Amino acid sequence: MKKSDIQNIDEKIIELLKKRIELVSQTSNAVEQANILQKLAAQQFSHSHFSRQQLREIVKILNQVCSHKYSDSVGYLAPEWSFSYQAGLEHFQGSVDLTPVDSIERIFKKVKEETINFGIIPIENSYSGNVLESIHFLGQGDVQVVAEVYLKISFCLCSFADSIQEISTICSKDIAIRQCSGFLNENFKAPNYKYVDSTSKAAETIQKYKDSGTACICSTTAAKRYNLKILENNIQNSKYNTTRFLIISSKGNQSVTKKTSDINYKSSLIANLDNKAGALFEFLKDFKNQKINLVKIDSRPLGNFEKYLFLIDIDGHFEDENVVTILEKYKDEIKFLGSYKKMSYKN
Repeated sequence: MKKSDIQNIDEKIIELLKKRIELVSQTSNAVEQANILQKLAAQQFSHSHFSRQQLREIVKILNQVCSHKYSDSVGYLAPEWSFSYQAGLEHFQGSVDLTPVDSIERIFKKVKEETINFGIIPIENSYSGNVLESIHFLGQGDVQVVAEVYLKISFCLCSFADSIQEISTICSKDIAIRQCSGFLNENFKAPNYKYVDSTSKAAETIQKYKDSGTACICSTTAAKRYNLKILENNIQNSKYNTTRFLIISSKGNQSVTKKTSDINYKSSLIANLDNKAGALFEFLKDFKNQKINLVKIDSRPLGNFEKYLFLIDIDGHFEDENVVTILEKYKDEIKFLGSYKKMSYKN
């Protein structure tokens, strides 16, 4: 191959990138871009000359180069290098401004006020179950769900101490402590627990105060970011520990639920049902009759327990005929949260 041939190919690449940038600026937002590039990576890997890591880097560069004409901001549970932050990196591949927010409640508030375009919230974990705070604010029904992300979770014990025997206090998020209960019970008799809003906040706290009697539970990424000594790795109870995150936006963002035929969809909704015999049975029977698969259903009492709120995930898109039938029949009981690309759970 001549040098001029390579130059011709490079010029064609530049021209195609220019066209792609223009199309992105006209039609896409960050969530749509993430879906397009994830599909590209999945399709090309089977017959690609590139390794999986090389292809991921190409996708990341495409995202960064072609997304500069819009600047979507995505709020995550602070500080930097929390699992929410890592979920944002995984999903958006560097194409957005990741903005730290100090609590799940404030993420919802900023999304509703549209001071950020999207928010990343943890919704459930394969070991410890639901994140009740997230379900509580979703139950208010004033945001929409536009995407989901699965992130493999592994924890380490970090400190400035030289050994576990020096540790008397464990600092972390309550959910992380529950997910590492086996290790903690085996290695500590009666530790003091200090609870913070995120595992990366725990790492930041240890780094700030440098108390050798205190250790934190966090990710290895956060431990390296804050220059902490890792005393033990992989201390979570389950090797399959995975957290599912939802990406939310304001109700005013209408461009993220367009249906395409080549994507499998999941939808989320909130149902308010009377607390009486047969109410839930009759409701669920209609899903069966419409051949709609229920992926998830969780309940919370409302007020004086006369009604219950149900958070439900189903397979399908809100434009599907059988889903439309359900939404129309229960229009007074259902608050529809959104349809989004169904992601695969990976161990």
